[in-house]
Amino acid sequence: MSKRTQRRREIEHWLSRREAQGLTLRDLSARSGIPVGTLAWWSHRLRKEQAESEFVDLGVVELSPSDVAESASPELVLRHVDGLVVEARGRIADRLVERLLSERTTC
Repeated sequence: MSKRTQRRREIEHWLSRREAQGLTLRDLSARSGIPVGTLAWWSHRLRKEQAESEFVDLGVVELSPSDVAESASPELVLRHVDGLVVEARGRIADRLVERLLSERTTC
């Protein structure tokens, strides 16, 4: 096992311990001997990798004008951790869900 892989596993171990015990990065740094900046960088990197691995590309959904002219209340609301919100109504919502589910089963 390479030193880089060992280091990554060590950091992942400490960060999972942090989450389980509710420790601050400063507390974790004191216990592990790993600098706070290093822990913060790895925490950010690992969260980003996890978010990217959970991403599903829906691609382009072709819509007709009748698909767009539907009810006024949202039927599907997608919220991204970065604050992006997508609302879909009627047939658009149905088609997006169908596409999402078909992409999810092929991953």
